[in-house]
Amino acid sequence: MENYFIHPKLGKIIIINGKYYKNQLNSPLSVSEFREILRIFNNNSKTYLNSINLLSNKNLKYKEYLIPYINWIESIIPENVIKNLYRNIEKLEFEFGIEYVPLRKDENLPSGRYYVNENKILIYKHTIEKITGKPYESLSPSELNSQELNEKILHELLHMASSEYDEENNVKKTGFDNLNNENERNIGLTEGFTELLAFAGSSYMNLSSGYLKEVFFAKQLSLVTSFETMKQSYFGNQETKLLEKELNSIIPNELMAKELFRNIENNYNLEQKVKTKEQTFVGNIQATLIKYFEQKMILLINNNSITKEQLVNFLSQYEVSLIKPEIIRVQLGNPINYIGLNESIEYFRRVKENLLDLSEECIQNRKVS
Repeated sequence: MENYFIHPKLGKIIIINGKYYKNQLNSPLSVSEFREILRIFNNNSKTYLNSINLLSNKNLKYKEYLIPYINWIESIIPENVIKNLYRNIEKLEFEFGIEYVPLRKDENLPSGRYYVNENKILIYKHTIEKITGKPYESLSPSELNSQELNEKILHELLHMASSEYDEENNVKKTGFDNLNNENERNIGLTEGFTELLAFAGSSYMNLSSGYLKEVFFAKQLSLVTSFETMKQSYFGNQETKLLEKELNSIIPNELMAKELFRNIENNYNLEQKVKTKEQTFVGNIQATLIKYFEQKMILLINNNSITKEQLVNFLSQYEVSLIKPEIIRVQLGNPINYIGLNESIEYFRRVKENLLDLSEECIQNRKVS
């Protein structure tokens, strides 16, 4: 049975089989929005997480605090790849406010960490204190609910929900990444898509994120393939095989697809470990993704599978997903050092004009015929 009500701030809230949605079935609530729902229905809050028994994990701390996060993650995972979440949540360990001891003085301090083989999440004390501006010991529960902190917690929980550990064979997979196969390491893409999802769930875009460029690559890739394909690959631990298959259906060139993912990984490693004066990875990756996007749109237009309005929407979404000089500056980089970046942006502008012209031409041809 479907029920709904109009919330004064959140708008229309639909309830179907114990799950909450905004306006339409594919629009789940954010973590902060779900907290508001729990505030209203607090007497029945435990019954609304009916598809997993989170409370059966007797060793898990902060159970009630974690329910909105788990609920949101559960709502976005395709049912055929949700087993990692259900298996891992039963024995998950979650530690809040843990002191992090840096390995070296110049180390970039992590916000938190998920350990695949231990199925353990740590959210570090320095992260919480930086976000709240207060000593961790003095914080009240209400002060632990901010969009920025929600994003950090969601990031680690998403790693948990997309990880598989085969203890018998010591095989570890997380997202698109196979930790046991050097030829299938996709840390950058995994972190980028994890961060993209965490931004969506928290309604907070962290422009200081160390994975920001990977977020933009993941967003562009989701427009080239599809968001559902990305989720199937990520939560189903399919590495990049499914994505490569999709790319090859657009441009039949296996080497081109493999090189794209190698370049995303190489760029991630480069930016994490070295401050270079010049590099070409970002510009080349973006140009390659635009090439795939262009060809996909041409196929859709020629097959009469996309309307002019849909094309304009796709182009608009892609344009805001481009890495532009201002994104480089926000992260204290110099756009001049990213060779080919401006050229890739200009390339997109030409692609946009050509696609709109092609769409209009096809419309006119159909009218004549």
